[in-house]
Amino acid sequence: PDFVFYRKSSGLVNLKPETALLVVEIADSSLGYDLGKKAKFYAGFGIRELWVINAVKLETHVHQGVTAEGYRDKRVILPDEMLACDLFEDLAVRLGTLELV
Repeated sequence: PDFVFYRKSSGLVNLKPETALLVVEIADSSLGYDLGKKAKFYAGFGIRELWVINAVKLETHVHQGVTAEGYRDKRVILPDEMLACDLFEDLAVRLGTLELV
C-alpha cells in the first residue's frame, strides 16, 4: 500500500491486518487493478477499511465491511466532500481543498 495508518501504541513491528486502521492506495494507471484484484487481496487479509484514491480526479473509492469475498460497502467520495476514516476519527480531509501540484 501507499499508506497504512495504525495506532502508535501498536507500533510498526506489530502491524498486522487487525491493527491496521486504514490502508490507502493512490492510483492513476493502476486504478482498475487497485479497485479489483488488489481490493480483493486486502479483503482476504481482513483489512477493515481501504481507500483507493484516483490521483487524476481526486475521487476516493472507500471500501468497508470486509468479508472473505471482498468489501460489502463501497462508495465514492468526491473531491469537495469530506473524506473521513470510521476507525480513526482524527483523519479527515477534503481532497479538493488541497493545493496539489
